Amino acid sequence: MKKTVKDNSKYNVLRWILLLPALCLIWCAVAFGVAYIEGWFYTPELWESWWLTVLIADFFVCPSVALFFATKYIVPKYKMWFAWGSVVLCALWTLFLFSGMSQMAY
Repeated sequence: MKKTVKDNSKYNVLRWILLLPALCLIWCAVAFGVAYIEGWFYTPELWESWWLTVLIADFFVCPSVALFFATKYIVPKYKMWFAWGSVVLCALWTLFLFSGMSQMAY
């Protein structure tokens, strides 16, 4: 018997190719969107007491949730493995951002 290629295989390949650029755009949109909305409620007293919690929520928690569900939607196969991998990728991007921001002070 001859194997046939599924009709949606081209669509699945396109989904795999677009996964990383989509995750980059989603991370940027969510992280900076949440930071922008948070800027509406900014007070110096809030920043002095909650600065670390705010940074972690803005640049890791909210983008991780968005990346998790976006990955589950985009990836055609092995959804849970790649969804948790995107959370790890989000953590690495956040660490890269924080290390870059800490180097700018010198």
